Amino acid sequence: MSTLAGQLFVGLASLGSVATLVACTASGTAPVRASTIAQSTIEQTAAKQIGERLGGGTYTVACPHDLPARAGASMVCVTTFPDGEKFNGTARVTSVSDGKAGWTYDADNVQDK
Repeated sequence: MSTLAGQLFVGLASLGSVATLVACTASGTAPVRASTIAQSTIEQTAAKQIGERLGGGTYTVACPHDLPARAGASMVCVTTFPDGEKFNGTARVTSVSDGKAGWTYDADNVQDK
């Protein structure tokens, strides 16, 4: 799996063609400012990559705050699909070097409605 490509596995449930997310990964690098990765950078990049992989509609990612720029730091965010279905996801810092932080976002747990 390349860092920018990620992998995607989607299963379809039979009830009303509701998509059940099994795993969807986004990733990127971001400049570190004030020892954090901007919340908006993770939200926008992850939503765009998930939308490109799944195609069609608007996907959103909502995170509670900026992510501390230290390897292993993580936070739980919520991915919302075009049909309104929500999934938890984890944003995690994978590396920090030369003023940039590598990160991943894994959306793979169904959130209770």
